[in-house]
Amino acid sequence: MGKTMETPEVAIATHPAVRTQAVPTIQEAADAVIAFVQKRLGSGRGSITKLRVSDLDTEIWEAEVEVCVPSHRTKSLGLSDRKAVLDYRAYLMRLDAGLNVVAYQLRSLTPQAPDET
Repeated sequence: MGKTMETPEVAIATHPAVRTQAVPTIQEAADAVIAFVQKRLGSGRGSITKLRVSDLDTEIWEAEVEVCVPSHRTKSLGLSDRKAVLDYRAYLMRLDAGLNVVAYQLRSLTPQAPDET
């Protein structure tokens, strides 16, 4: 009797890189970013400037979003808020395969000069 070999179907089905769910669409990822911006950052306005899958194996998404958020300076100074004073900010975000925001950080809006040594 000869050796039995594992069938290719079984080998493929058990490989960790095989997707059991469909990859989220760009629109679904964009909706998740905007929902996070509205809920967590308190901004009604946001503009996605970059959205991509950064790692195909783990399906990690990266997004850059520019938002207008209420100014904390005017609130802390006790100034009248008849008109909303907004600050313009840009954030970098990472989303997992389930489109949950797993990390975000404020991005500097001013260009950084390269370090000179």
